[in-house]
Parts: sequence; structure tokens; C-alpha cells
Amino acid sequence: MLIGVFLILLSVLSYISIGIYRSYAIKKNILDLPNQRSSHSIPVPRGGGVVFPILWVGFLLISYFINFIEASYLILFLPPVFLISFVGFFDDKYNIPARFRFLAQLIAAIYVLAVLGGFPKLDLGIITIDWGWFGYVFMVLALLWSTNLYNFMDGIDGIAAIEALFVFGFGGYFIWCAGGIELAIIIWSMMAIILGFLFWNKPPAKIFMGDVGSALLGFLVMLFAIIGERKYNVSVFLWIMLYGVFWFDTTVTLIRRLINGDKWYQAHRLHAYQRLQLQEWSHRKILLWVIAINIILACAAFLSFYFPQHMLLALVGVIIILAACYLMIEKSQPMYLR
Repeated sequence: MLIGVFLILLSVLSYISIGIYRSYAIKKNILDLPNQRSSHSIPVPRGGGVVFPILWVGFLLISYFINFIEASYLILFLPPVFLISFVGFFDDKYNIPARFRFLAQLIAAIYVLAVLGGFPKLDLGIITIDWGWFGYVFMVLALLWSTNLYNFMDGIDGIAAIEALFVFGFGGYFIWCAGGIELAIIIWSMMAIILGFLFWNKPPAKIFMGDVGSALLGFLVMLFAIIGERKYNVSVFLWIMLYGVFWFDTTVTLIRRLINGDKWYQAHRLHAYQRLQLQEWSHRKILLWVIAINIILACAAFLSFYFPQHMLLALVGVIIILAACYLMIEKSQPMYLR
């Protein structure tokens, strides 16, 4: 009960802090101006995600000083959170070159894997694969991809916040059930902060989280998944299922753009959810469909958590569902008009 009250207070503090930052962003002209790739038609303050690391680090420090969490969590989280958030904020304000953002993300990914001791084993439910040093390399790449794909998918009002609520909410539940009470509350504390932000970001959005928020959330999704597997034997595939809407759309879209000869790093409006908007779907309607799909994915993750012997089957089912949704969008609004 006390934890619930504290998380509610954290959401309220987030809501107030976002409002304060919004006024600052308007005053300092930190605005996202509409262009041909935008989903909005008027200037909107950006960079609201700067509140995420400030409040979350504050929560971690308070939790440590009251002996709720161990110092190991500060060692693991604080350096990469500071690095990614610092670079993300300056990117929102000054549009720094992509190579500097990538370098910061790479350093953060290598750091957390070094602290965790790599990722030597992968739980598939019915078998466990020992992949040694390759697990270290693969998870560094996974952290980099997750960090960037979250930014790619943050293209309409509320979608990044809604995804974070689902993934952190259910992912935290699985870790709680596995005995990771401290980590679960750490995860839910970020969820509470996102909830406060969502009140400002829901359609029509009054502020955007910007790279400072989306990059951090993408990094944390994969990091929490890795920690859950390493410390509590909560399979990373549960998080992959919960995260399906984002990684499937982004990965398939990227592969198709590479095949087509596009410059993968250039901004575009070819993601499935963006093509729905081109069909004049409202932000709210797209969000409702994302929520509906996420509920189905959460059911698959729950099945896999309580019946791990069916995990691979559930994962295949998730991919089939996501592929079917993607193909329906492709049929009505092709990625490349012929």
C-alpha cells in the first residue's frame, strides 16, 4: 500500500515537473517545428523527457539512502542514464551529429554489460543456450538497437508513453513474481514518471518527450530485460513479446528500406503506424489499436511466464499476429507505392 502511494506521488510530481519544463521550453524556444515528415501541424515544445532521468535518479538516490536498494543499482544505472540523457538533451536543443549520440550509446551499452558480467546464457523456456562471449556482443547490439528504435517509433502523440507503460508494467510484474521486488519497484517508478508525462502527451500533445526521453526509455527496456534474465531467470523473450509493436515495425521497416536502397539514417514516414496516419487515422485511433495489440501480446507473455514450456510457441504466435497486422497495413497503404 505504501509503495502504491509513493508511486502515485511520483506521478503527480512528474506531471508538475513536465508543466514547469513546458513553460521553460516555450520561453527558450525549444520547439518541434512542423515539416513534411511531422505528424503535427503547430509548433510543440520538445525535450519533456528530461524530467525522466532527473526524477528517476532522485528516486534511486532516496531509495539507497533509506536502505531500500543496494549500491550496486546506483553503479549500474547512474552512469549510463546520465550519459544517454545528457547527450539526448543536447540533441533536442542543438541537433548534435548522430555519430556522437551513437558513441555515447555504445559506451553506455558496453558499460552495463561489463557491470553485469555479460550475457552468457539465454533461456528459451524448454532449453537454455550457453553462448558465451557472443552473448555479450549480441546484447550490446540489442541495447543499441532498442535505444534507437524507440526514438524512431516516437512519432505520434502518446505512443511512446503508452508502450512504456505496458512494457514496464508487465515486465516489472514478472520480475516481482520472480523475487526481484527491489528491481520491480525501480521499474514501476519509471512507469509512474511516464504516467505523469502521458497527461501532457496524450492527443493532442502539449509536449513531446524528445530524444532525451525516447533514447532513455529504449535503453532501459532492454537493460531491464537483461537484468531480469541475469538475476531472476525471467526470460528476455517475455520482454520481447511485450515490446513487439515497436521492434517489429521498426525492424521490418528498416530491412525493407535497406533492400530498397534508402539511406537508413534519414528521417521518413514509412513505419506502419505512420502509414495509418497517412490514411487519415487519428492519433487517438492508432493508440487504441496499439493498446489492443499490446493486450494480446501481454496475454502471450503471461502464458509464457506461467507455462515456460510453451514460450517458443507463444513467441511464434506473437510474430504471426504482428506480421498479420503489418500486412493488413501494407495492403491498404503500401510502403512503396507502385
